[in-house]
Amino acid sequence: MARTLEEASRNDTIMDRKSKGLPSLSNFFRSIPSAFIASFRAIPYDLAVLNPYQRIFVTMFGILMVVFSIIDFSYFLNDSLPSPIKWINDRDVRKMETWRLVLMTFSGISSFSGALYFFLLALGRHSAWSWGLINSMFYGMFAFAYGYAGVAQMLYFYMLPLQIVGMVVWERRLDAEGTVSRSPNMSLKTWLSTSVVSGVVFVIFLYEVPAFSKALVGYYIYEGVNGRVTAPWILDALSNAFIAGGQILMIQRQWEQYIFWLALDIDKLLMFSGIAGFVFDFNIVCMHSFFIVVGLYGLWSWYHRPVKHDIHSISPPGNGDNV
Repeated sequence: MARTLEEASRNDTIMDRKSKGLPSLSNFFRSIPSAFIASFRAIPYDLAVLNPYQRIFVTMFGILMVVFSIIDFSYFLNDSLPSPIKWINDRDVRKMETWRLVLMTFSGISSFSGALYFFLLALGRHSAWSWGLINSMFYGMFAFAYGYAGVAQMLYFYMLPLQIVGMVVWERRLDAEGTVSRSPNMSLKTWLSTSVVSGVVFVIFLYEVPAFSKALVGYYIYEGVNGRVTAPWILDALSNAFIAGGQILMIQRQWEQYIFWLALDIDKLLMFSGIAGFVFDFNIVCMHSFFIVVGLYGLWSWYHRPVKHDIHSISPPGNGDNV
């Protein structure tokens, strides 16, 4: 009798897991190759189904991100910069080593993939995770080259593996159009757990990132005189906390993820607009201003996305078979 109850309980757990679209650990690892392939194969389809206005917007958005990675618009506001080309200013003014300049050449790929990542995310497209994977790899190089150790660490040790998790989880929720439905509004428990995770990340990065940065590149870019904690230092740790919370909610298909993404963009604006006492960077301010526009569109799009609890196992054209 006890064995029967145990088996019944185990079967109920399995059924509950399936109803939520959550694979077991072993099934998760077996699902990675197919989810990875499906996400990349969905790229042509996800781009082809964009309406003309979306195509124009994402094209302009991507081009602007690439332009910002090449042209240093601060040149037009700062007489001390010798050139409008970022490479020259980084070499002659910021005295960056050659190997850092080489890593900076990947910033165009990072910018373009980041634009597609967040735009396709706003549309609930599976291929967004493919662009997120590319963005995490190349943006990590950019962050490392500029001494943004906290961002580089977050991208490689957190964002990069979670793109794989997102590919697997979202693949199990695709509808016939290749998009995902959203989850119901966050419960108090989900809010608390997400806030705790973000809070822990904030505390860890507040103290760990400076030490990691000094060990890696010899300095921490936001440190004040005599090791004093500065406003940019706090904002740097906060940005990683917002990334942690937003990425978790993104995987869970919560519209509330955009509260974290918009908070991240506002955080970056405060850091690089000169308000917090750090250097003004026109390029970064413009980039995150555009990301705020995309974030507001994503917030509206996800809030109005249908809520569904059932599993969709229909693959969109070009996506192959689901696991």
